[in-house]
Amino acid sequence: MTFFLKLIFLFFTYIMAPCAITAEESSAISEQDWRSSVIRDPSLSAKCKRMIDERNEKIRYKQKIQSLIIRNTELEKETPTQKESIKKQLRDNHEKLKREKELNLLKIRVLTENIIKKGCPSIDF
Repeated sequence: MTFFLKLIFLFFTYIMAPCAITAEESSAISEQDWRSSVIRDPSLSAKCKRMIDERNEKIRYKQKIQSLIIRNTELEKETPTQKESIKKQLRDNHEKLKREKELNLLKIRVLTENIIKKGCPSIDF
């Protein structure tokens, strides 16, 4: 019996030990295997890409609206008080931009929720 145990010990010590890998290597290998073995539906990937692109477009639009709001407030400050009609137009424009921004934020929120609900694999928010 002891001979058999010595044989097993020698086998694992000299043959299997050099082949052993660390826990980090095994997790990296298993993650890499998992990523390469996952079958992704091309239509799902295309749909996710389209939704993410649409969300990014809405975010760019929101940034444009924000810059227009800043520009509008600066114009309001610089406009002389005698120009009442221009001031009124700028105030109206400011209100419209604020409403547009709120609507856009709502659309972005809905798109984000849809992306998360659909389970897109490459979410990068």
